[in-house]
Amino acid sequence: MPVLRRTVAGGDRQRSPAGPGELIHAALWMDGEVAFEHRRFAVSRVDRRSSSSSDLSYHRLVLTETGGTSRTRVLIGGRTIYDGADRPAAVTFMPALCERTSSYWDADLRYSCLWISPAILSSLSGRLRLMPLQAVINGNDEVVGALLRSLRSAFAAGRRPDALYVEHLAALVLLRMAGPGPEPLGEGSPGKLDPKSLGLVLEYIDANLASEMRLSRLAALLGLTTDNFARRFQATTGQPPYRYVLRRRVERAAALLRATDASISEVALATGFSSQSHFTGAFKRLTGTTPSAYRRRHRPGF
Repeated sequence: MPVLRRTVAGGDRQRSPAGPGELIHAALWMDGEVAFEHRRFAVSRVDRRSSSSSDLSYHRLVLTETGGTSRTRVLIGGRTIYDGADRPAAVTFMPALCERTSSYWDADLRYSCLWISPAILSSLSGRLRLMPLQAVINGNDEVVGALLRSLRSAFAAGRRPDALYVEHLAALVLLRMAGPGPEPLGEGSPGKLDPKSLGLVLEYIDANLASEMRLSRLAALLGLTTDNFARRFQATTGQPPYRYVLRRRVERAAALLRATDASISEVALATGFSSQSHFTGAFKRLTGTTPSAYRRRHRPGF
């Protein structure tokens, strides 16, 4: 199976497995712990594929966005676990280390795929870590479908979600696969962070806005699992960590636009955005104006 690659700073190559079909959008985060692809897969004959060493080490979540197959057959351990057809909005989840053979007849579809390293699950609470992840073939899950569609829509609009958001999304997906029900993050009130703990996290965020932010790193500051930390942070601040970080990045960027002569691309880099277009889109969504227009308003004649 081919390998998805992306050039990163310093000339290093990040790798993750890649699915079949024509690649439309792709991205990697966190040294390849999470990867996203949006592809078109079309074959007029039967196409049989077996899992290989490149994808066995990842959990694989697939959303069929449009189109389908006349027939799809999936075997695990030599036993048929699905014999039907792919259809739009169907969700398929294949746990890591799950050897499988899949056959597709008359395929013509577009799909989004999220590859997730088991390391993401290991950072969650102990009870959830021990829950078995079961294979799901062409199932129904509106929440998971909406999460994958949100990633595809972001790339279609020229935006690349940051690592903090994607790590949170990957954790939500695994929690949903680990246990049924609409509340995969646990039961009851999560409680709030005490002022000292909250201050420690907010200080870390402000000191590292230009760097890749990891949910697991924020949780580790307080000795919490990622799911517990995310729930407590939201209960305390009224917003999830990734949204808080995005707002602080935009606020820092606005201050730089008012006070410095740095270019828009330099401001984007200094505040942790992956590109100038990503920065411009986020800035406009939160402030209602573009960075250039904001600077002109606050620094006439610049």
